[in-house]
Amino acid sequence: MVLAPAAPARNCTAASSRPTLAVLERELARAAALLGARDVPDDARLAELCRPARPQTQQPPHAALLELTLRAADDDGLARARGWLLGHIVTLLVRLDGALRRALRSSPDAPLLRPYSSPARVEGEAPGLRYVIGVDVDAPPDALAEPLSRARAEFESWPERPEGAALALRLR
Repeated sequence: MVLAPAAPARNCTAASSRPTLAVLERELARAAALLGARDVPDDARLAELCRPARPQTQQPPHAALLELTLRAADDDGLARARGWLLGHIVTLLVRLDGALRRALRSSPDAPLLRPYSSPARVEGEAPGLRYVIGVDVDAPPDALAEPLSRARAEFESWPERPEGAALALRLR
């Protein structure tokens, strides 16, 4: 069982995928290494253990990055749009993973995607958040077109979508 890291407390195991399992494995290995480092003072180990991961410095480079940018007219709308995205992100990851495996005509055990859990605030006229998913394999750009257009269409057809809320998906 994996408990959700934020309220409300709940079992979020069903919302796991290969990419999220890989993130959990990396973080548990990092924690084990930190806890076993006896040459570092306890308070320094605890501070490092609680520090959010810095993907750009701790991970090897990706073949591509998928940016998911949310915007809304105000912070309340952005919070609601973020809730929608977080509720649908595992479905998107599973669809992306399947599309990559079909395009590569293989099913390697290694994860093909690396999602990062901490969004970056996006500056501009409307409030925004940007999530990043690392794509760790070279694949034809159109391999991800169907799951991305489907996610965009599902967001746009969301009946309770806040005024001015938009989801941009960009592969770079």
